[in-house]
Amino acid sequence: MKIKLASIRRLAAHRPAGYYEDVLSHGKVTGEVLELTPTAYARLRQKYNPILPAENWPFWTFLIAGFATPEDRGIGDTVRREVGGPKTEKFKRWHEATFGLWAAPCGCGKLTEWNALYPYQPTAPDSQSVSTP
Repeated sequence: MKIKLASIRRLAAHRPAGYYEDVLSHGKVTGEVLELTPTAYARLRQKYNPILPAENWPFWTFLIAGFATPEDRGIGDTVRREVGGPKTEKFKRWHEATFGLWAAPCGCGKLTEWNALYPYQPTAPDSQSVSTP
C-alpha cells in the first residue's frame, strides 16, 4: 500500500504527538510516498483506529474515517460533521473533489444510509479512538 506523505502530514496535525514518526517507522519512504506492507498497515490501523471494522471498505471511506470522533456512528456522521449536509455548497465541492466532476449523484441526502453501509465498531470504554494513516 502506498500513502502520500502529504496525507500523513495533514492527519498528523490532528493526532497524538509522535504519530507521524511512528507511521513512517512502519514502512519505507520513497520520494514523497510511504510504502507499507499489508501487515504494517493492519498494525497501524488497529493501533490508531480500533473502531474501524475488518471489512474491505472503499479507500475513500478510510480517509473520512480518519476524522471520526467517538460520537460518530459511521461514515455519514463524520461527513455531516466535517463537511456539512448534502445540500451545502461545501459538501458539493467535497463530493466533486473526492469522486470526480462527472461522478454519478451520490444519493447523499440520506447520510444515515452511509452509517448503515459503513458503520464504526463500538470502542471499549478504556480504548482511545484515533484515526488511521
